[in-house]
Amino acid sequence: MSHAALVTGASSGIGAASAELLAREGWRVFGTSRRPPAAAQAGLEWIEMDVRDEDSVRAAVTLASRRAGHLDALVCSAGFGVFGSIEEVPLATAREQFETNVFGV
Repeated sequence: MSHAALVTGASSGIGAASAELLAREGWRVFGTSRRPPAAAQAGLEWIEMDVRDEDSVRAAVTLASRRAGHLDALVCSAGFGVFGSIEEVPLATAREQFETNVFGV
């Protein structure tokens, strides 16, 4: 039986690198993000998921579990940074960042 992992934030950055590494090591990888990756990633089965939405998370985990029959690992790498002074960052953007990075899976 092969290993299966669900990787959040797999469309870029640390999540994409983690998904790529696991796939290279022979894992079945389910990558999640709010938007599909810009380019296809070898060995990655993409599932749309928003870590801020419990129903979205539940649906993605259920789908990956059903497809693979099990999940052996969860890599929580969804997140993003906003750079600029407090006066320059819109409140809605700051809230989105906080919701994703603090309350997201």
